[in-house]
Amino acid sequence: MNTREHAEQIHMVLKALPHYQVSMKRAQWFPEHKAQFGTIDPSFRGCLPPGIEQLYAHQAQLLSLTSTVSAVALATGVASGKTYALALPFRIARLKQKQATALCLVSTKALARQWQRRLQAWDPTWRVEIYTGDTEGKKFRLAQADVVIVTPEKLHHGILPQHQLWHTFLGRLHSVILDDCQEYRGVFGSHVALVLRRLQRVLLHYCTTLPLFMLGSALMGNPREHAEHLLAQPVELIDAEQNGSAFGGCLHLLWQPPAYRSLVEETALLLAKIVEQGYRVVVFSHARQSVEKIVDRAYRHLPSHLHQQVRPYRGGYTLDEREETEERLVKEQVQCVVTTRALEVGLEMGKIDVVIIAGFPGSLISYYQQAGRAGRQWQSALCVFVPQVVNALDASFLNHPERLWQAPTESLWLNAYSPALLTMHLRCAAAELPLTLQDERWFGRQMDLLLKELVQNRYLIQDDDHYRAHENIASQVHLRSWGLEVAIWKDDRRNVPPLERTDRYHAVLECYPQAVYYSRAVPYRVTRFEQTRDEIQVERFWGAYETKPFLTTQVDILKEVEATDDGPFRWARGKVRVTHHVVGFGKKRKHANGGQAAFLGREDFSQPYSYSFETNALWMTFAEEWLKPVRQDRVKSVLHAVEHGWLLASPLLIQGDRDEMNGVSVTPHHPQTHQASIFLYEECAGGNGYGERLYSRVRELSTMALSLLEACPCQDGCYHCLQIPYCRYLNENLEKRGAIQLFHRLEKRFL
Repeated sequence: MNTREHAEQIHMVLKALPHYQVSMKRAQWFPEHKAQFGTIDPSFRGCLPPGIEQLYAHQAQLLSLTSTVSAVALATGVASGKTYALALPFRIARLKQKQATALCLVSTKALARQWQRRLQAWDPTWRVEIYTGDTEGKKFRLAQADVVIVTPEKLHHGILPQHQLWHTFLGRLHSVILDDCQEYRGVFGSHVALVLRRLQRVLLHYCTTLPLFMLGSALMGNPREHAEHLLAQPVELIDAEQNGSAFGGCLHLLWQPPAYRSLVEETALLLAKIVEQGYRVVVFSHARQSVEKIVDRAYRHLPSHLHQQVRPYRGGYTLDEREETEERLVKEQVQCVVTTRALEVGLEMGKIDVVIIAGFPGSLISYYQQAGRAGRQWQSALCVFVPQVVNALDASFLNHPERLWQAPTESLWLNAYSPALLTMHLRCAAAELPLTLQDERWFGRQMDLLLKELVQNRYLIQDDDHYRAHENIASQVHLRSWGLEVAIWKDDRRNVPPLERTDRYHAVLECYPQAVYYSRAVPYRVTRFEQTRDEIQVERFWGAYETKPFLTTQVDILKEVEATDDGPFRWARGKVRVTHHVVGFGKKRKHANGGQAAFLGREDFSQPYSYSFETNALWMTFAEEWLKPVRQDRVKSVLHAVEHGWLLASPLLIQGDRDEMNGVSVTPHHPQTHQASIFLYEECAGGNGYGERLYSRVRELSTMALSLLEACPCQDGCYHCLQIPYCRYLNENLEKRGAIQLFHRLEKRFL
């Protein structure tokens, strides 16, 4: 069998569908390539993992580099053997340093469990422990391990505040391994970068030199720069061009659901047809409830004996449930798993024949991470991208697949010097070890000013040139969170564990009263939602409809910090409160034949269910007379497009994460500004300093947005110039030409 034949065999399953000619829009073959091997010192061959006799070229290169550099990043994409490459230098070091230890930082608990399985299988004599929040007694045992696998949270508020308990482990540390570093971006990545700076400070307290740092990541536009931002030290890079692993090739299909079938229904049909033929499938969806609905619909297409072969996997399930699914995937005891981004990271799944991506995942980095979950070195695979055609961004790929398959992956950014975050981590660092001005190496030149402010506010004590903390606040600093957990109870029973848990953000959007909520592909109806008590009660639902919330976003100005008036155009920055309101919901009938759902009506709440947070924002206001050249019926779509232009230019200008800036345009006027207004706000409580940095560069922001729009040859806006994945209005009503004209007028005022 040639490499492409396997993918084409699976493709034949789809060709048998009656609507194939209508739905199959484009195909792109990503060609196979053979393995390229490197050389290794014969004395090290006994250190290789079981069943591996040679190293790929990039693995051998990494091993060679680790003897001469202090930090190296491996950005060679999915299924290229990064795990063993990153762990091999430590394995070899143990030949001479019998007591050497290693610390492995992973973004998820599932990835931690996989690292533990692989390392223990590699060398059963190693004591490999996972630290995910155990008892004090367990912490002592953890500190005696050879390898500790830890999440950023536990490193932050578990190990570093109590580093004295870990002095033996840290003093013998040979390697620090960071896996899936593409997850460390935006505010979360900024927090992790500061935690890593604190770690290096503590390590130098116990060692004369830092251990070896090794990072693995997905393909991205700036892997070296991103790694250096994380570590605050130079990093050597091994990138995709040096990847020596074999690739069996992958056939990518662009598949449009027929007009009479929704994205969920079409995805369920495709996976069912593929599962019926015995192939193994992973389906990625953008939302947790979409995951549940896809599994529910797939069951309707499949005979009952295959239902257990299709499993949902997402956040909210119990640890036992997730571990069972992970184990069945590895052992190939389940044919299909439907998931969110939870399985996008490099978890082992066994042989996967097909990946179905239901809706654009928000970035090309995620798209290729998900697509790369299919295939093996010697066998080709199939990836089917099913766009959400009601979203203009998804729909644009149908006409311009080159924007999906030929465009470079995005660059990732973080800001470890954000005063809002840096202040918190300086307090944590001072509690771990007294700070001195020499620590500017880790925390930047503004550290001196921030330390003085912390002393003035009595958070730190100055003792000559040392700064000490009154208390350690690490447990109060959350690296990533949408809010406290909310329990979902079935019926009115409290003598059993809750059905599942969610967070406040998803509770409001998915669990409002009378919402139809899916868990494990079973529909429930929300009978009670106690926001003040963080409790939700549901009952089994047998009806033939589903619900969808109607949302509004409100931005209230809490404090204007500074502003600039330029006649009819004004911009300001400050503190705002962003509130997402669920004001009601619509009911849609489910069709047994998979057709489009019929709208049954809308119900409004007397009081909305809301999720609020305070953050930083930049806002611009436009005087009515200045907008007169814009036709009145186009003002809303023009300002919506200007908002998008600024949102797309913002991360390029200030090196931020595009997922953590959002916006809202308010016409004809905002109740506080009394003018048409555009708000750009940070999508996290407290903010990351983006608003302040953008305020001083509004002119550059507008120029860059105009350049993006004019440089793109598209007529109506696309992913590269105007459309954003998280637009609440599905990228509709965007007036590109009008936005260009408005930006030109702004540019003339700025001259």
